[in-house]
Amino acid sequence: MKKKIALAVVLLWGGVAQSQEKEHIDVGMTMLGGGGGMGYEHPKPSAPLASVTVLPVHKDKYGRYVVSFTNNSNLDMTAVGFDIPDRNIEGMSWAVGEFIDAPEFLHPGATADLFLGGQEKESYNLIPSVVVYADLSTEGTNKDVLTHIRAHRESTALAYERAVELAATTSDPEKLADKLQAESDPPQQGHGMPPLIKKNKTEMPAEPSPEAKSPAHPMPDLGTLHQIAQDLVDGRTSVEEIKKQAEKWRTHSKISVPDREQEHK
Repeated sequence: MKKKIALAVVLLWGGVAQSQEKEHIDVGMTMLGGGGGMGYEHPKPSAPLASVTVLPVHKDKYGRYVVSFTNNSNLDMTAVGFDIPDRNIEGMSWAVGEFIDAPEFLHPGATADLFLGGQEKESYNLIPSVVVYADLSTEGTNKDVLTHIRAHRESTALAYERAVELAATTSDPEKLADKLQAESDPPQQGHGMPPLIKKNKTEMPAEPSPEAKSPAHPMPDLGTLHQIAQDLVDGRTSVEEIKKQAEKWRTHSKISVPDREQEHK
């Protein structure tokens, strides 16, 4: 089946970028640490899943390192996790490709390219170990990866829900964007987010809005708050679209994670 168009998603920062290629899904990779300190024992890699076929790491036509993988199941996939048993950088044990922000999930028979970012290691051996399906079922036993996927989806859902909440206080997209930007860059973070890029001017982040919530767990993903703000300024999103995204991320955050006993059965 022909590879499809999608958006690139980098989970650690919640950023979204349009794929530059027209013939395949381009998915950003999140590297997940397995520790690496003294006394830490890295988990053994999981057995590969038959539902995912993986090709060796290779360079695409732009010279980027990617790994192509295909959905061999009869269900839509929303995330695929990989073990990296021959990691070349201390603590990097897993990778995840997330499809929630793509125009379409990874359909049966479809292929995606996982972009390896700056980790240009041709010797990586990625073993598919976790799959999350659109019906919220999961496959695989790597609890750490499933926990990460669920936590990321939860914090992203909270970010969209916070945007919906703030939208009720103003009908002006730019004012809403300023409020979201303020919350994405709280004082304790020390201006970690870039200023919003506005037409004919660049503005520094505003002070936190009065409605800003006190730090709590779990927290909205700050990168997602910032991206929503920038999309509002650029006219790439609307309150209605934000509501749809909030519902989608909330729905797909409700995946189950096996306990340790189930993990080893």
